[in-house]
Amino acid sequence: MPNLEMVFIRFVFVMLGPTLLAGSFGLGLWIMAAYILRKSQQAQHWPETMGRVLSADVKEVIIKRQKHYQTVVCYEYFVQGQPYQSQRLSFGNACRISDRPTAQQAIRPFRPTMPVKVYYNPRKPQEAVLKRESDRTLLWALVGFGGVFLGMSLLIGTVVLSSALETCGLSPDSTAPRPGSPRWCYINSGLVPK
Repeated sequence: MPNLEMVFIRFVFVMLGPTLLAGSFGLGLWIMAAYILRKSQQAQHWPETMGRVLSADVKEVIIKRQKHYQTVVCYEYFVQGQPYQSQRLSFGNACRISDRPTAQQAIRPFRPTMPVKVYYNPRKPQEAVLKRESDRTLLWALVGFGGVFLGMSLLIGTVVLSSALETCGLSPDSTAPRPGSPRWCYINSGLVPK
């Protein structure tokens, strides 16, 4: 005879595991969007200093057999006489572009040796950006996809839970599973299945 608790645990992992995974992924996307938004809002108040572009390149990246192009702008700047280097254009910068001409257009304003305004974190001067605004397209994508995954999680969880309750014959009025219900319905009920 199988252990009732193990049957119930298997049910939870098989049925609710994907639901929890989708919900966690959606929540993670929302947390990432909140982080990017918070950092870009903080950058609005960061002091600026002058720096210069060291290099601006477009690198080809293969992701799942598809070519993408990544913009890489390296720049240096000084804070209180101390030199720093960074490659961050802005918080939430998507960096990967599907075609080379668009990627080259994105780095056109950043020619080597060109002076640029650098906005740096006064508490951590090694943290800097060239643009204070975040990539709004990326933020909306994170919020949208996060909402989709959270919505799927809630929908699937509701369907699985209501199906389980129906299988056991449980409702707000019932005090015990109906006779003939699967064995896992009796866990923590204090009753023995018939």
